[in-house]
Amino acid sequence: MSESAYPEMQNEALDTLKNLFNIIEDYIFIVDTSGEIIDANHAALRRLGYSIEELQGTSILMLYPPEKREEAFAATKGMMEGQIYKSMLPLFSKNGEYIFVETRVFRGRWHGKNVAFGVCKDISTSRQQQYFFRTMIDVIPDFLFFKNREDLYLGCNKAFSEKIIGLSEEEIIGKSTQDIIKDRAVAQHCIANDMEVFKSGEIRINEETIRLTDGSIVDVETVKTPFYDECGKIAGIIGIARDITQRMCMEKQLRESEERYSAIVNSAPQIVLIHKGGKIKFVSEAGLKALGYEAAEVIGHHVGEFVSGESKERVLSALHKRLQGDTVGDYEIEFVRKTGEIMNLIVRTTSITYENESAALSVLIDITERKRSEEELNRKEKILSAVAMSVKEFLSNCNYLDAVKKSFELLGTATQVDRVYLFQNSYDEDGNGYVSQRIQWNSDKKGLRIDNSKFNKIPFNDVISFMEPLSRGEAYYGRVRELKKDRVREMLEARNVLSIAVIPIFIKEYFWGVVGFHSCDVERNWSEAESSALKAFVNSLERAIERSMINEELEKSRRAAETASILKGQFLANMSHEIRTPMNGIIGFVDLLLRTDLSSEQSEYLRQIKSDSDVLLRIINDILDYSKIEADKLELEEILFDMHVLVKESVALFTPKAYEKDIRMNLLISKDVPKGLYGDPGRLKQVLNNLIGNALKFTEKGEIVIKVLLLENKENHVKVQFTVNDTGIGMSEQVRSKLFTMFTQADASMTRKYGGTGLGLAISKRIIELMGGTIRAESVLGKGSTFYVEVDFEKSKMHEELIIEDKLLMSKEFLESLHNTFISKTNCFEKCMEETREVPVDEEAWNKRYNVLLVEDALANRKLAAAMLNQLGYRVEFAENGQQAVWMCSVKKYDIILMDCQMPIMDGYKAASRIRIGEGMNRDTIIIAMTAHAMEGDRDKCIAAGMDDYISKPITMFQLDNIIKKRLNNSFLVMSDT
Repeated sequence: MSESAYPEMQNEALDTLKNLFNIIEDYIFIVDTSGEIIDANHAALRRLGYSIEELQGTSILMLYPPEKREEAFAATKGMMEGQIYKSMLPLFSKNGEYIFVETRVFRGRWHGKNVAFGVCKDISTSRQQQYFFRTMIDVIPDFLFFKNREDLYLGCNKAFSEKIIGLSEEEIIGKSTQDIIKDRAVAQHCIANDMEVFKSGEIRINEETIRLTDGSIVDVETVKTPFYDECGKIAGIIGIARDITQRMCMEKQLRESEERYSAIVNSAPQIVLIHKGGKIKFVSEAGLKALGYEAAEVIGHHVGEFVSGESKERVLSALHKRLQGDTVGDYEIEFVRKTGEIMNLIVRTTSITYENESAALSVLIDITERKRSEEELNRKEKILSAVAMSVKEFLSNCNYLDAVKKSFELLGTATQVDRVYLFQNSYDEDGNGYVSQRIQWNSDKKGLRIDNSKFNKIPFNDVISFMEPLSRGEAYYGRVRELKKDRVREMLEARNVLSIAVIPIFIKEYFWGVVGFHSCDVERNWSEAESSALKAFVNSLERAIERSMINEELEKSRRAAETASILKGQFLANMSHEIRTPMNGIIGFVDLLLRTDLSSEQSEYLRQIKSDSDVLLRIINDILDYSKIEADKLELEEILFDMHVLVKESVALFTPKAYEKDIRMNLLISKDVPKGLYGDPGRLKQVLNNLIGNALKFTEKGEIVIKVLLLENKENHVKVQFTVNDTGIGMSEQVRSKLFTMFTQADASMTRKYGGTGLGLAISKRIIELMGGTIRAESVLGKGSTFYVEVDFEKSKMHEELIIEDKLLMSKEFLESLHNTFISKTNCFEKCMEETREVPVDEEAWNKRYNVLLVEDALANRKLAAAMLNQLGYRVEFAENGQQAVWMCSVKKYDIILMDCQMPIMDGYKAASRIRIGEGMNRDTIIIAMTAHAMEGDRDKCIAAGMDDYISKPITMFQLDNIIKKRLNNSFLVMSDT
């Protein structure tokens, strides 16, 4: 090297150093031996607000606050002499702002002179974090303290100093355990625990009983954790004493704090490159380590050799712009590491002179993790959206196979897989299992394939290693090359599959089949979020298949019911025809015989035959009416009729029988009841005949009173009330409550004495309800009964006339009653009672960890509830029926019980009741009903059984959480108030 070239190289080195000096973000000052500032980098000038001209020649002490300048002088001197490693004194900006920095000073030479270099790192953010940390630990109700290896306290929070020690933090700091804990045994116990931490370097958890300054004794869990100095040696311990029930929460906070700290400490340094025309001239050591190359492998090579194809175009474009003198902003590239992995980097470049030529200095910022997170989040959102749309498709489409075809396309596109398929299991008569493909979606143009014959009825035994864990409910996410070498792997490798996800389908605990996803391009790693979303899709598919199976069964039942109904109708029609034909002959010939000359004994026999025939005919009519009612085919007419004539005809029908039994029959029709009304006179007469007939049947002496009253009179309608009152045998309240039930009578002896099928009143009630009316009864045992019927009728028009012959045969007593009684109207009112209940409240102490007992018979429901509860942080145990739950509650205390209602062996209602009345430790434990019963009245039924609250089933992690928190908090408040 010639001597003339040496100055040029020196200038070039200084130029490079100057550029590095100004690109560094820390604040750098160069000071001469007298303490005057020679130079400062751009970052220092910007932050302090000075120009270089203002600082040059100024004492470095002028950059410190006035009250700190003497201290700054001593600190600077100490660092120059090697007595002090660093200084934490703040700088003082031009506008009077305090800038918290960490300062290091070292000696050197600058332009041939002895100088001091001061490097200040801005720690304002760190100071804010310290203040936030100080504030945070003081508001934490747990007891926090810090010790060094010499058993001296370094700090604590207010809860520790005030509630445990009874001294201020300043009085505690610097003291030993024996200085502040007077009980020697307790102090020695604490020191022994500390020594275990120092020796093992591991966290120690101890349950201890301590006395607070207010005299109260509490059980706490003390977690002692070692902390380390910059050299990696244990510097001391951090102690946290807490209520046992808050353990999970505190551990979570501690983990999060450690993760944040670890992320900050372990963050990779920036990568620095120097290149000329794209050829790499220099790479920092940190850059080589991050990129995985040796210096010889990159120096002299073009940057484009180490980036992806798309990124190479960006690099070349940036180089071209820089050669033209254009400004190039930050841009993103994909750097290919030596291992083949892709690193996403942001490139920030500035111009420099290197080896007497123009060059570029680039700082590469690693954003790989951020990009991966963004891509994963984007992929997760697409999958969740596809799952949501698939669920909607399952709910709206009755045919689950059609819904599956559409959902597979949605999910396959969102997950970016090559195939999605559905396999269904089947079993032969010997119980041998087979699996067959039903549907396959392909990402290529082949689209859907239905019932692929290549994968039809594959025996379980051929793929047992794969099917066995799936039959236990274990999904598989992984690489094909990691599978056991069997037929499954052979089939997958033959189809070029690299990665798979296979999830089992269970229908009512029955292993129905599987859903699978194939990736053929890359060996894919399925994230937890993706697997959760796919599991949610399969859960929805399970419900859709289950609904489809139920619908198929319902359709079969419906068709069977329709067939049975048709057959029954045909049978009843044939029976009616076959019975009515001879009955018609019997009744007809009896009437003819009664008109001939007969002896009194013969007449009596014939009248009995006629009476029994009429009864048999009424029974047949009742059965046919019942059949119509059951089939919902009973229809009403809407014709004009004379109300007065209809009622009189019904009464006249029973007059001979009443005369024969020496019973008075009184008819009272209010004058304001219109004659001409629209309705079904035949069915109305059927009801009146039934009521009057029953009154006559069950009355041995006294009278029967029939009243027809007008309750309401509107422009086009009237409401008419019919009452039938008798002085017969009456009814008890128990009999009256079952009065209108099909095939029901008071008792067997009643049927034997009075006859009847128990259909008449039930049919009458249905007829009145079809008319839009009501029917009810009042009765006193031994004194008689009164039936009330209220019906609305449409009035006839003014121009319409009734031409109905008003003829009526009356008994002597009947005619007398028509002229000698008066008309009255009555109104009856129903009374209601409303029951209220108190919800039992759990008053046990709130000082234990949350143990949840989940009582649920369905396997799928148990798995989901368990996933939710586990994510929420609760400990879960299971019972498959009420009987098992009662036993478990007799041997262990739980904080809360989630109870299904409909279960085999013992249901939830009975289990809750037994837990409440038992002598076990869970009599006062909170029980929450978690049931698919969501009709009105189900909540009251649960409360009545002894449960405290109710949630109806699609526990999100948002409801289940709310109801548990609400109940646990309420219990705590009640305990505190008590």
